[in-house]
Amino acid sequence: MGVSTFNYTGRKDFLRTGGDNPEVEIKIYDTDNGIKFEPFFNFDKKRDFPGDSKIRIQLYSTSGDNFVSTPFDFGTVENPLSEIKDVETSRDGLNFSFKIVDKNKNILCLIEPIKPKQGSTLLKYAEREQDGIFEIEVSPDEIPTVYFKKNYGLKVLLKESNFFKVFIFTAAINQVLTKYLLMPDEFQDCEYQKNWVKHFSELVGRKPPSKSDFYSGDENFTEGEKWINDAVSRFTEKPNKKNLKLIDIMPNEDIEPNKKLLWKK
Repeated sequence: MGVSTFNYTGRKDFLRTGGDNPEVEIKIYDTDNGIKFEPFFNFDKKRDFPGDSKIRIQLYSTSGDNFVSTPFDFGTVENPLSEIKDVETSRDGLNFSFKIVDKNKNILCLIEPIKPKQGSTLLKYAEREQDGIFEIEVSPDEIPTVYFKKNYGLKVLLKESNFFKVFIFTAAINQVLTKYLLMPDEFQDCEYQKNWVKHFSELVGRKPPSKSDFYSGDENFTEGEKWINDAVSRFTEKPNKKNLKLIDIMPNEDIEPNKKLLWKK
């Protein structure tokens, strides 16, 4: 498949695509018809690409180095867009080609291959213009998303601060489960809702509450609220692949308050 851009000898082919603070990161998810992917951008301010240069990403297979999609546009350097794109292709041997292209079709930056990371179907994180510091959006057939207020560096802080991470995770899980369980009709065909409820039911060890359970209980908590509290608690106590529990990476009272935010175990 041909690429309708021109080479540029002065281009800069280096952007971080790994580590704790990548400038370009691509997450991939399986679908019934293939895959979907979502890029995330966090360009260093020191990069001097023209703000109106376009961001383009194309998928290709290592089997014969064949492109398996047309280029996708993701906004400009000044206003990059993180959007999910569906592609009918196998993830086997799949890599990504990233380009920054100026208005004259010169390639200012070419990064390939970019190997995608497996995206979480539990939660996504993004930034946008909004009034709240963080907002949790739950919509049918979409991965629940935590949106941070733009220009405050909170998405980066989520990776750096275990203290911040625990608060965001637990608040998000509580809100997502509440909406999924109180609005079952709106999410009856949503695979993400089914996976969430199944996952947390297994953690809690009992079936999820019905809508009526949110209107029965004692003066402190309804039966539905008790179940969700148990779900959040069990989640914080479950070891991850590195055998770390969320509750264990939370700084306790022995850590000085001014050191809690960036404390690491």
